[in-house]
Amino acid sequence: MQDRNNPKLIQNMNSLMNLFNRTLNTVLKTYPVPLSLASYTLLWTVYDNPGLTQYKLSLVSGYTNQRCQQIIMNLHDSDLISREKKEYGNKFHIYITPRGEEVLEELYSVVHNQFLDGKDVEVHDLAARISIDLTRLKELL
Repeated sequence: MQDRNNPKLIQNMNSLMNLFNRTLNTVLKTYPVPLSLASYTLLWTVYDNPGLTQYKLSLVSGYTNQRCQQIIMNLHDSDLISREKKEYGNKFHIYITPRGEEVLEELYSVVHNQFLDGKDVEVHDLAARISIDLTRLKELL
């Protein structure tokens, strides 16, 4: 027996994700150091995986090597990441700078305050509907 509410669950989750992406894009565009969603994502990836080479960073992030290179150059030019060459080999290893860490902390705080603090009626409504949908789905299992 199929659950008639399952499409609603997927629709509600997609709506919440779209709302989050819109909020994040607005924050990123208006931030003093303007970042694209791709740059923000890659900056978090560097933060979580310090010392990766560009090639490995492209594998972890899912961006092509060429796109990753463009983003890395932009982040480096903004002093958010550093590229360090090890004494062995000729590859650069990528690290987040103190400024990059500051930017991530500030953006996390802004996004959290605008989206995750429960004050946004649309977010609260979608989260409540998702919770109900998940409860119904759990009952069917």
